[in-house]
Amino acid sequence: MTGSITFSDTEPAQFTTGDFGTVNGLELTLRGAWGPFVGRAAYALQKATGVVSTALSDSIIGPDVARREFPLAFDRRHSIDFALMAGAAAGLDARWSVVLTGSAGSGYPLDRRGLETDSVAGGLVPKYLPWTAGVDARAAYALGALPGCSRCTIRLIADARNVLGRANVIGLRRNTGRVAPTLAEVQAMAATSQSEPIPFESHRYSVQIDFDGSGLITEDEYRRARFAAALDRFDPSLFYGEARQVRLGVEVTF
Repeated sequence: MTGSITFSDTEPAQFTTGDFGTVNGLELTLRGAWGPFVGRAAYALQKATGVVSTALSDSIIGPDVARREFPLAFDRRHSIDFALMAGAAAGLDARWSVVLTGSAGSGYPLDRRGLETDSVAGGLVPKYLPWTAGVDARAAYALGALPGCSRCTIRLIADARNVLGRANVIGLRRNTGRVAPTLAEVQAMAATSQSEPIPFESHRYSVQIDFDGSGLITEDEYRRARFAAALDRFDPSLFYGEARQVRLGVEVTF
């Protein structure tokens, strides 16, 4: 390890510790075929922990310093995934193809070092993020070759992500351990001392803030814009996984 701490028997900006990490686990994969269907399922169990002293009590220089075990950032204990394929995706000589995939996994450890408190409304801050799960589906049908291009193919595609519409939490705020900010945080960021109207001639004028199109941004309009910007700053979508979406299209291969 390298850092900005210098000990008596190390070079400047360099030190070495006796800290270490351990990863243990197992993986199990099953695969089967049933007529036009091919399926696969997998499960992984993992425990990844690290042992550390402190940055100021080097474990080489001070071998008797207290050590603490903690989960590493990628310590996802349980991971499950499956895939079910039919038609061309299963290796058949067919124009159609259907694939259904899914996954579930326990949450990663929550970095609690910057928490302002160990509790939130309704209980304590969790040590791990919540479990996540999702199901995706994809279907395709080949229409054949394009006119005048025997090597070109065209097919219809239907693609669905997060079919179950699960709101998978993939992050929590480091200072509070919650997904959403408090109203006080948003209001504090949106606070402004602007009291004079902003005319159209000003370089601070923006048509997106002039909600009534009067050519003048009033104090109320400016406050509303600041509040909207603060909400964007605390965008909760950054803490959730992919939303449900369905896409239809045409794919052409040359």
